[in-house]
Amino acid sequence: MKKLPIGIQTFEEIVEDGYLYVDKTKIIYDLVTGGKTYFISRPRSFGKSLLCSTLEEILKGNKELFKGLWIYDSDYQWEPNPVISISMQKTKHNSHEEFEKWLAWKVESIGEENGINVENIPTIPAKVSCLLKELSKKNKVAIIIDEYDKPILDHIVDIEVANKIRETLRGFYSTFKDLDRYISFILLTGVSKFSKTSIFSGLNNLKDLTFDERISSLFGYTQKELELYFEDRIKKLASKYKTSKTQALHLLKAWYNGYRFSKKKETVYNPFSILLSLDAFDFNNYWFETGTPTFLIKLIKEQDYRIKDLEYVEVGPSDLSSFEIEDLYPLTVFYQTGYLTIVDFIERSGNYRLSFPNKEVKDSFLQLLIKISTKYREAAIRNYSASLRDALDDNDMDAFIKTIKIFYAEIPYTVQDKQKEQHYQLWFYALLKLLGFTIVVEEPTNIGRIDAVIEMKKYIYVFEFKVGKSAVEAIKQIKDKKYFEKYARHNKKLVATGINFSMKEKNISDWICKEII
Repeated sequence: MKKLPIGIQTFEEIVEDGYLYVDKTKIIYDLVTGGKTYFISRPRSFGKSLLCSTLEEILKGNKELFKGLWIYDSDYQWEPNPVISISMQKTKHNSHEEFEKWLAWKVESIGEENGINVENIPTIPAKVSCLLKELSKKNKVAIIIDEYDKPILDHIVDIEVANKIRETLRGFYSTFKDLDRYISFILLTGVSKFSKTSIFSGLNNLKDLTFDERISSLFGYTQKELELYFEDRIKKLASKYKTSKTQALHLLKAWYNGYRFSKKKETVYNPFSILLSLDAFDFNNYWFETGTPTFLIKLIKEQDYRIKDLEYVEVGPSDLSSFEIEDLYPLTVFYQTGYLTIVDFIERSGNYRLSFPNKEVKDSFLQLLIKISTKYREAAIRNYSASLRDALDDNDMDAFIKTIKIFYAEIPYTVQDKQKEQHYQLWFYALLKLLGFTIVVEEPTNIGRIDAVIEMKKYIYVFEFKVGKSAVEAIKQIKDKKYFEKYARHNKKLVATGINFSMKEKNISDWICKEII
């Protein structure tokens, strides 16, 4: 087995130290030979930095690093170009002034590496201009900017600082447009896509490939690539779990596949998570461990979410690409940060349907919701799992409600006081879903919507929630609207459960459970 390149973002290191590399050079060849100025947006931990490093080696003409890969035997000319490569991924600055100093230092350092002194030139655009002109005396210059938006996103909760950094970057990127004749190639990558008017007004010739079908598999691994490059590890994973290779592939797909970035019906695996899974030969939630952007946490805290907004929501194309500091649209943020992905393209409307890509990300989102709303940690949440499952398996609703009430009772009042009525339903859904229960929310029928349905081996539980009313009213609604009829053919016992939440008690105040014959 080749070593897996976990956390390694340098192509040269991957090749020289014998790490596994999934060959993407055919798509990269098409990029380099088919155009000049590109922008690509992808979620975090999707291999953007590795792409930038691979491109840098190609553009510098380092052919021997690519021996055995597709591009090595292609007709690519391997003409060496000077490369200005700047990664903003690991930069962290407390102020706009600190960021400007860092950017100036970075340009000066690239100049120093190439024997060009731009230290005494007063402004960043002027430094860049001088550097480009001097480097172009060797050949036209390639420019690669990785995570172009990170300095802005780091300060998204402080609009004033974010706007100042945006202005600095706007001037920086504008320089490239003015010196186009010295440039052979440009690529900018990032998580978000700011509008051209807000940051790219001076660089409006960028070709946005974010939704381009031709690069839909450039980031992440396709099913075919997974089975080709990782066959030995998949077999070992299957052996560890005493299951078949087919079943192991099914589990990997459920956990880590599902990302789709265009109209093309092609999905990919998150490379970060699949590498960790096949390194440990285990199934775990690695996505949550990568951390959640501060601005996303802020957005979740400020917004109210209805249960049905968590899955299968329809959006227009512009909703996925409009990202503005002053007006963050939740679904845009969730998509661009990788919590939601495209699951369908609707021809008649031209809209996209979004949902969670896989089990790992869905669990991460639910964990995040509970953590933000209740201050619970994952370990504490999972302590409820066994008792809740036993109660539902045995149709012991006394035990089930008792455990749920303990969960609500342990939520700090400082958190509960800020919540609105629908959050009680949200917590109920998030807790049960996170613990692995088959739960459907706001399930439509011919005359209404069921608040929640939980399906077990022997029982199907139909829930109706009320706030500040009574469990009697909840049960009456289930009966009057005949919510149970939809499940009559499932050959399982149907149980109607009405639950009332008291805003005063901050908990379940009464409930009624009736088995439907």
